This record gives sequence, structure tokens and C-alpha cells, in this order.
Amino acid sequence: MTSISSDRIISTNGVGGHASGNGSGPTKAPFRHIDDLVLVGVDLDPHTPLRKILELGDAHMRQATTYNDFRRPDLALQEYIKAFTIAVDKVPKHKDYPSLKSDRGDLGRLYNALKTKISSAGSTFDKIKEDIKEDNRRSGVQPTVSKNSSEIAGPISSNTPLKTTMQTQANSSMSTGHKPKPAVQPKPQALHGNAIKQTPISFPQDLTSRFARLRDSQRPGTSMKAANQTQTLALLDTSVPAMPKLPKAIYSPARGTVTSEVANLPSSAPRGMFSRINSMTSAPSVAASALTDNAIATLSRNQFVTAHAYRTSQPSTPTQPKIPTGDTITPKTLGSLMNRKHSNVEILIIDVRDRVSFDEGHINYPGTICVEPEILMRENISADDIADSMVLAPPDERLAFEQRDKVDLVVIYDQDSDSVPSKITGNSLEMVLYNLRQALSYYSYNRPLKNSPKLLEGGLTSWIYEFGEQFVEVSNTASMHVPMSAKSTRSHSDKGRYRTKTRTLSQNEINQFEDLIKKDQTGTHEFDYIKTRDDFIRRYPSIKGGPESMISPPIDEQEALLAGIAPAPPRRPEPTIPRTRYSGLDSRDDHSEVGGLAMVSSADIAAEATRLSRGRTGLWNNGVICYCNSTIQAFLASPGFIDEIIRNNWPEVWRADPDREPSRPQLLAKILKNLLQWMYRREFDSMKITTLMRYMNSVHEGFKDHNTINKLGDDKQHDIDEFTNFIFVQLAAETDVTSTMQKLEQPHIPEDGSIVAQIAREYLRFWIDQHKFTFIDRHFSGFNMNHRRCYTCNNETYLSDSHHTYFFTPEARKDGKRVQLTDIIEHEWSGEDITMHCEKCKSNQLANVSLRLAKLPRLLRVYIRRYAFDREKLATVKTFVPLEFPLELDLAPYSWDLGTRRQVSRLLGPSFNEGFLVPTEYQLYAIQVHQGVTTNSGHYWSWVRGDSTGEWVFLDDTKVRHIFAEEWEAQLQNLYNCPEQRTPVQLFYKRKDIRVPWGNFSKS
Repeated sequence: MTSISSDRIISTNGVGGHASGNGSGPTKAPFRHIDDLVLVGVDLDPHTPLRKILELGDAHMRQATTYNDFRRPDLALQEYIKAFTIAVDKVPKHKDYPSLKSDRGDLGRLYNALKTKISSAGSTFDKIKEDIKEDNRRSGVQPTVSKNSSEIAGPISSNTPLKTTMQTQANSSMSTGHKPKPAVQPKPQALHGNAIKQTPISFPQDLTSRFARLRDSQRPGTSMKAANQTQTLALLDTSVPAMPKLPKAIYSPARGTVTSEVANLPSSAPRGMFSRINSMTSAPSVAASALTDNAIATLSRNQFVTAHAYRTSQPSTPTQPKIPTGDTITPKTLGSLMNRKHSNVEILIIDVRDRVSFDEGHINYPGTICVEPEILMRENISADDIADSMVLAPPDERLAFEQRDKVDLVVIYDQDSDSVPSKITGNSLEMVLYNLRQALSYYSYNRPLKNSPKLLEGGLTSWIYEFGEQFVEVSNTASMHVPMSAKSTRSHSDKGRYRTKTRTLSQNEINQFEDLIKKDQTGTHEFDYIKTRDDFIRRYPSIKGGPESMISPPIDEQEALLAGIAPAPPRRPEPTIPRTRYSGLDSRDDHSEVGGLAMVSSADIAAEATRLSRGRTGLWNNGVICYCNSTIQAFLASPGFIDEIIRNNWPEVWRADPDREPSRPQLLAKILKNLLQWMYRREFDSMKITTLMRYMNSVHEGFKDHNTINKLGDDKQHDIDEFTNFIFVQLAAETDVTSTMQKLEQPHIPEDGSIVAQIAREYLRFWIDQHKFTFIDRHFSGFNMNHRRCYTCNNETYLSDSHHTYFFTPEARKDGKRVQLTDIIEHEWSGEDITMHCEKCKSNQLANVSLRLAKLPRLLRVYIRRYAFDREKLATVKTFVPLEFPLELDLAPYSWDLGTRRQVSRLLGPSFNEGFLVPTEYQLYAIQVHQGVTTNSGHYWSWVRGDSTGEWVFLDDTKVRHIFAEEWEAQLQNLYNCPEQRTPVQLFYKRKDIRVPWGNFSKS
């Protein structure tokens, strides 16, 4: 074959005696030892095109078949190992391998054909391996790789390369035209007697070993044992001779190729093909051989297991604890590996939560570091990029990550994750775990890990449950620097127990919920009977408060003249299928205040007035679902948000392309629509949210709490941020129309370095990559370009980010006065001085970082963190810091100027520019209050704006109370002071340009 060099074949045939070319006749030589045969490798330039690598693998596979047909099973086995190495090691490590997996063209067929050939030939080469091992037993041949280099090389100089010498001998033998004489084989091991063997004198001897042999020789019956032990120790000599060593073969199967077994491939370092770095000879260790044997045994029923199984047993050496296979590790197993009294395993533990949560409590181990989630949000990030991004981390943590290849095991954990996703999802928590696993496993070229990284099952929560809080350490690394995003826009996982991971419902469960939704839609209309007189009066109240009169009211003459002359103003009929506008721009005919009311008939106005005259619908509480009731009332009061939900074409208008598979049933969207529609009509005094609670309990996977699993919808209290985030994540997944938006004509953005072009490019890239074209992101998500400026060189850089919730933590003042929410926003958003790596200065410099909003959300959700970690109690406690929040909030100081946002809006066009050219003022419309000391106890209720100017409504489950003016001002001051463990925890603001019914209809 042209792909196999002649010198390699000659050198193979020239080492040791093995079967001759024909393989028949009485002069048949024994095969070389199985250990020598499997020591083959494939030297490839990492930049070799993938097609050439696949063709080379196919050539090796065909050559293996040819050798087997010509009765050269030893050479056939070597060629098979080369083909196997290419399929499971070289191809998956190639830079074009990710595209190969999804390729259905020529390369994909070549790779699949190669894997099929290797798998189908497994049984054949398994028999070849057994035949060679049996031949080794009969002939007593010994492996040459386990002997001392002096015995192998003979009179060859130590400075002469092994390959050159072997090739010279082979060439000389070929030049004479005669076949070289076979090497003299030692007597088979089975024929050896009990004669005492002399210890080889070529091995270095020290005084300790000599005295030990003298002592052992004085004991009867120990001479043979001493000789064998001395010879065994000599074979395990760890001295480094000058001769280079042939590379060991790599035949550990990769995941997703030939088999589904767990792979443990050693990554290849990027070095020259002919470099001598890391290629010096070293004595093979027992641990390395055992690791190789275990990896080999994984494929094809111990297909390439060497002859260690029948080799004479050797003295046992201290072995390290076995590191479990797979992608996860249990807390109990990790604890045993961390116990230095019984284990010398070096472990690097990586906490992927934010720095504040890391300081509040992390695994108590010297090798625990924190890699913040902001660093890991980039796709295809390499391990070196992560290390370079840790410029703000403590130096010892960065150094520990850079030396990740020197530890035996790397463990990753967050708060409570049980597995690493197999692909990127819309969940930011799963993306962090996925990107870090990919970086350590596949993109750690310069420093490959000794073992694959493991995820701690259950995260820190399961660790605390297994060992207790005494094994959780508190630190103060955040005092050095806390990134702005960690302080002000922390993810919903900051309190540790939040989990939005859900399971997929079966088709039978989906059908059951569909039936429940239909009953909720139609059940009341079919059986809407009036059973009592009070029910009739409540449903049909008297229009006028006074007694009715049979006398017609006096009619003005001018009114009588005009009556019947002026026709009703024309009104455009409702379209059959309302137009879908993803940009958020509404036509004046539909919703504008100028012509909208003029086109509304008097009947519609009367119906709306009747609806507003009814009392609001309360929600029944079984004792623990107040967190859900108060949040649903806040959703009902959200302008724009509720207006879309109650439309007839929602949520179907937010469904992705019909050809997209699988299509989502949008169960949560339909359940919420039914619930909010009935509450919006105000036809009932109270309602039960049975269907929603049942759905959450069926879908939510929950989180671990001691020995139980807590799930939304169960019989336990939950936090409103946990519930709100669940609704947001689920609705975003059910209303994701990013694929539809990608088909629209994309705006042309100039490739220049202006800040306007940067904002436009980053917004489009971020919104499409993160699948932000959803119903939730339309109303609640903003987009900010954080500004960073180096004080030394004035170099400016920008970092894009987006959030649908903004988190703030009030800290008590020394004078005991109220903390102003505007002061917290000013402190965390206006800018701070930090030490960061400047790309222009090529060093760490002092810089200023500030948050700058580019796209302002329609609705602003603010969560006030009222929980802190008590270091004395080693537990999370609630804080009662008095906090004053404004009824009107202006974000202009933290936004890009109007001129910049106007230019960005022009570049993006009407399909993508919603939220850029809008006011920066916001108005408060809902407040959620919690009374209690923990999230697992207490009670929630809401305050929402009423239907008339200055009106606020108190909503506490089924209790509804309206207040005005002075009474509301007193209640507001009470909320600021947080008496009796009552604290506002969640605020909802609406942008000033979003229309609301406040004041449109007055209750007289």
C-alpha cells in the first residue's frame, strides 16, 4: 500500500522472530509477544485534512484484511490497531470533527464506513489475538519492551537512535539477499525447573538491596523468592536511559464512535511530529499498564488485552484509589478521594457559581477554586481562554487552573445539577456546565487532563446533605473584586435552590392536560346557571343607583334635531387573522390613543365599564401556594403582557415554523391564558389554580432538600423568584420564534469600529444565538453593552449582556436610616474602578466599568435579595434592612444617549429595533411582599395599581381591598420600614410609553 512506508514494514519485520511470510512449513517461527505487537502508533500532523486521515484509516483497514488473507495475522493485527486508533483518537480530536458529526455528505459516509468495518472485524481480530497469545505460551517468548535497554540494544551506542539502527540492520539483511537468522529464543517458562536464577549484573545495585539479599539468603526456601523479587524490581526500574522509546498505542474507544462505552483518551499536546519533547524513554509502570488494559478491555469483549493475564504474578505495589468512570461522581466517592490519609490523589474542584455564592459557602478543600459563570457563557471557549479570562480572580486560583494537567482528577459542581447536558440548551446554568466540560475535555490542547472531568452529582446541596455544613468553607475573595454582573444581575441561581430543569411529558400526559384545558375553557359557559337571588344581583347590578321612572327624560331640541342624522363613525372590521408584529410596533388604528377610542363603539365602552365595576377575582390558597397567587396577580396587572395573553390568537401566534420538529404543545401558555382570561373578566369572587399546580408538579424536577425532593406545585412553600423564573423559562421555550426571525431579511450593518455598529451587531448576534426572540424576552428582557475604559491608555472595550431580572442587595447603613434603591442602582451601575487585563497595554491595569442599557425592556422586574449567609449559624438568614423604592424610576443615567440609540434603531430596522428609541422612565405597578424569616415559611401577598388614578389594590389570596391617596401613602411608608418581618421582595415597573387603563375609566 502506498500509505504505509517501507521502512516501517521492514522495521516491523526486523524486530524479534515471528511468523514468516507464508506462515506454513516446519520452519515456522513463533510470533512476537503480544505486548510488542500492540505497541504501534499513528504519527499524523494535526493539520492534516480530515479526508486524508479517513483515507489513511481505510487504507490501514484494507491492509489488515490483506495481511490476514496472506496468513500474516501479526501484521494484520498491527494494521487493525492503526485503523482503530485513527477512528477513535485522531478523527475525534481533529478540528473539523464537530462538522463531521452533522455531515451527511462524503466525509460522513467515509467515517461511518470505517467504523462499520472496524466493528464487523472485531470478532476476527479477537480470534487472532487469542491465537497469538496461545503461540506466545507455547514458545515462551518474552516481551522486549519490559527488558532493560542494554539488553535490547546490545552493542549499539546509547546515542544512536533505535529506529535508525533497526532500519540499518534491516537494509543490510536485505542487501545480502538472505533471510536473517532467527533470534535464539529462551527456554519456555513452563519447562523451567526450580533452579536458582542469577540476578542480572547489568542492573544498578545499591547497598540496601545487597544487604536485603544477604539477609534473605540465610533463610531456607527463600532463595528462589528473593531472586524473583530482585528480577521483578529490576524490570520496574524507573531510571531513564538515553534510548528513545516507541510510543504506546492508543486504542481507548471514544464516545459516540465505535461503541458507546466511556472513553478515556489521552489528549495530544500540540508539538512537532519529530520533536523529542516528552518522548524520552521511561520504564513502564504497573499503574500505566493497568490503565491501558482497562481501556482496552472496554471495546469488543477485551479485544486487545495483552498477555498480562497469563504472565507470572508480580509483587504488588501501592496502588492509588480507583477513579470512577463516567461523567459524574458522587459526594461519598469524592470524599474518599479527598481523604489524604488513605489517598494521594490530587484533585482540582471547580465551583461554577458566582463569586458571592462561592464566598458564602463552598467545599472545604485546598484545591477548590471559583470560575464565574460569566466567563463560561461563550460557546467553544478553550481552557486557555478560561485561564486568560480569570484576570480578576485571586492569583492562586488562576495558577491552580493553569496547572490542571498536574492533578489526577478535576471535579465540577454548581448548586444542585445532576448531569451535564449533551448539547447546548436555552438554560444558562446548563450552558455553563456544558462549556466548561467541553473546554476541559476537548479544548485543553496544551495541558490535557489525566482523567476526564467529573460533575459532582447534586452539587453543593448533595455535598452538604452527605457530610453536613461543617465541611463547607466560607471565604472573602469577593472583597478583592466582584464583577458587576455578579452583584447586580446575578442569575436566578444565587440562592442555590432554584432549578428550572424540567422533564419531558409523555404523549398521554400531554393529552390529559389538553383535556383539562378544554374543560377550563368551556365548562363555565355550558353550566352557567344562576342559583340564588344574590348571585343574580351580583352578576346583573342595577345600572342606576336611584329608583326607576316611567317618565322620559327631557330631550334638548338640538339633540333631537341631530339624532339620527349623524351616522356612527366607520370602523374597520377585525381581520380574520391578526397581523403578527414581532418588533412591538402597533398600528394607530388598533391601539393608538389618538384614534383608538374614537373607533370603539359605545357597547364596548359599556362592557369595559361593567367589567371594571366588578370586584377583582381572588385566588384560593390551600395553605402553601401564596407564592403562586401573589405572582399571578402581578402578571395580571402587567400592561401589554396581559393584553397579548388574552387575545384569541395567543399563544398560536408565538409558535415556531410548522416544519420545525418536534412542535411544542405550549401547555403552560394555554393554562396561563385560561387562568388569566377568567381573572381578567372578573366573573368570580375567587378561583382555584388546580391545573397550573398540577402541571408544575408534573414537569418540575425539583431540588434536593435534606432527604426529600421539593417541587413546584407540591405541598411546600416556595420562593417567588423560583416560581417566576420557572414561568419565564418555560414560556420562553414554548414561544421561541427565533427560527422565524432568522428567515427575515437581516439588516445590513457596516463593518466598522463605531460603537453604533458594535451595539447593532452584538444585539443581533446575542438575540439569535441565545434564542431571545420569545414572548418573555419581548416584554421583560433588556440589552446592555457594558463599557470598560483603561485609565492608562484610555482603551475602551465593551461586553454585551441581557437579563430579564435585575437583582439588588440592600446593605444596612451605619446610621440606621433607610437605604434608597436609587443609591444601590447608582453604586452598582454607574461605574466602579477595578483591575483588569488591558489588551492594548498587555498587562493588568486600573479601569472603570459601567453598565449601559441599549434596549430598554417594556417591563422591568426587580428582585430584592433579602437573604444573607450567617457565618456563625452557617445558614442563610433573612435581612430586614429598611428600603425605600421610587414609584417612578428614570434609567437615563445608565443608558446610552438618545442619539446613539436612534442610530442603532435605524441600522436594525423596524423588525428588530423595538426598545431602542423609547423613553427611559418607568412607573411602579406591582409590589410583592413577604412576611417571615425563611423562604420555606411565611406568607406572600401583592399590591397592584387599581383601575383609577391613585388607586392601589391589596391582594392577599381571596382577600381584596382597594385604597386611595392618604391611606396608600401610609401603607407605602409601612412597606419602606419593613415592620413585623414584612419586606418587599419583588417590584414590577412598566416603561412610560406602555399604555395602561389607569385613569381611563373612573369609578364614581
